[in-house]
Amino acid sequence: MSRLIDADALESVDFSECTDSMEIMAVIDAQPTAYDVDKVVGQLKDHAIEFEAFGQCSDYVELSNAIDIVKGGRVDE
Repeated sequence: MSRLIDADALESVDFSECTDSMEIMAVIDAQPTAYDVDKVVGQLKDHAIEFEAFGQCSDYVELSNAIDIVKGGRVDE
């Protein structure tokens, strides 16, 4: 399964101890995920509830708000 990793965190990794490609892959695989899909989905659902509270359709989220939510889905460390 593919996932997005934090490239900035990967820059500080020392690969000099790796002797083969499997070790390199293990180091890369151990990097933190840069994007939390569950967090984004949760934020979208929360935002939809806000719309429902104001009498708007709960399945509707303005595109600009959805874009802001998706851009904010980075994992906070």
